[in-house]
Amino acid sequence: MGFALIGYGKKMQGVRATALRRTGIVMVQAMPKLIKALSYIGTVAMLLVGGGIFVHHIPWLHHHLAFLPSLFPDLLTGLAVGALLVGIVLLWERPAHKH
Repeated sequence: MGFALIGYGKKMQGVRATALRRTGIVMVQAMPKLIKALSYIGTVAMLLVGGGIFVHHIPWLHHHLAFLPSLFPDLLTGLAVGALLVGIVLLWERPAHKH
């Protein structure tokens, strides 16, 4: 969309052309920052969803963390389970020690 606005702006004259070009340039320059922000937001969302599944399906965990706002137990559980799984994968894929 940004490149299209830049292209349309180059074919035109006047204030509207300048506005289209500038808008297109801003969109193109902002896209890498937007994609990076979405990657962080998506990661946090997945940790919350995964943690929430664990918290709400393990009755004793759900009961003992009920005094906290659900955001905290869900995020902490998602981080803990994620870290555990990363550790397992790293150990599993570790090359065997050669003698």
